[in-house]
Amino acid sequence: MHGGRIRHRLIGLAAVMLVAAAAGCAPPSVTQPSGVLDSIIDAALKIGTVPTTYQELVVAAGKVCPGVSAPLVAAQIEQESEWNPNAESPVGAQGLSQFMPGTWAELGRDANGNGVNSPFDPADAIDAQARYDCQLLTQVNAYLKSGRIAGDPTDLMLAAYNAGTGRVLDAGGIPSQLPVETQQYIARIRKLMTKYADVTLPTGGTGNVAAVKAAARWMGTPYVWGGGDLEHPTGLGRDGRGPGWDCSSLTRHAIWIASGRTVQIPRVSSAQATAGRPVEPKLAAMAPGDIIAFSIHGGGIDHVGIYAGNGTMIHAPRTGKNVEQVDLTDAYWSKLQWTVRRFL
Repeated sequence: MHGGRIRHRLIGLAAVMLVAAAAGCAPPSVTQPSGVLDSIIDAALKIGTVPTTYQELVVAAGKVCPGVSAPLVAAQIEQESEWNPNAESPVGAQGLSQFMPGTWAELGRDANGNGVNSPFDPADAIDAQARYDCQLLTQVNAYLKSGRIAGDPTDLMLAAYNAGTGRVLDAGGIPSQLPVETQQYIARIRKLMTKYADVTLPTGGTGNVAAVKAAARWMGTPYVWGGGDLEHPTGLGRDGRGPGWDCSSLTRHAIWIASGRTVQIPRVSSAQATAGRPVEPKLAAMAPGDIIAFSIHGGGIDHVGIYAGNGTMIHAPRTGKNVEQVDLTDAYWSKLQWTVRRFL
């Protein structure tokens, strides 16, 4: 809705359904928790990534409401204006956060008390952006609860920021039904958030930590059933998003990259659960970079993730979600039977 410039490349349309059929990751019908730790959505700002002039403003913006973090605010600003406080789009959007005059009339205020209320004042713009994000997040969560739309709350909030809540409602939350510009906007911000997020990774053995870092690089990337090769996310998901990873392609990629492209583990989760060296399925025995396999349906291994240390796991959950970091001590994960394998 703001008319900010869209600069990211078009998403390729490719389906890899033969691989998906064998991938053995939890299918879309399986309801997993959204994640006690979504390390991108809830992360603190990585100091030094935001221009010094705006750092305190962005940190403060990330505290306005849960679900709107400083990395998200920073990623939006880069996408909207590339940190140019004087930016103006061809359609009339203004300032760092690219507010249209009509929207600014409703949201704008003199946030820093300097006597000026302007979208070109960075303090005013960032304050209004955070409050607007929170307002939109509240709206889309209400729509999700009522069943009027489906999808990821963060993606839906970003879609509403870019295209308006009316377009989100018309699309039912289905990404492929949104304008192409809006689909690209969401994907670009998801990717940019990893740049600004201070995600704490474990220290220790080089190979294992490298596997965690290889997986963490893709947090915020869409889940695509059957997507992902050894090097890159691929494919288009059933929800119209992509490119992305499924659970076993992400773990396979992480081990491949961490090993210096010398260790190629099996593609499917059930095979990964029987390869490598067995590890006692207890947090005390596990090391960062271990692969954890689960039987979510109860009929054999159908999901895997990378142990990230500190009782957490990075995984690609299911259609409609993104690669995230979750707390393995949460009741959902702790009740499942774990199979742990080590490859590095």
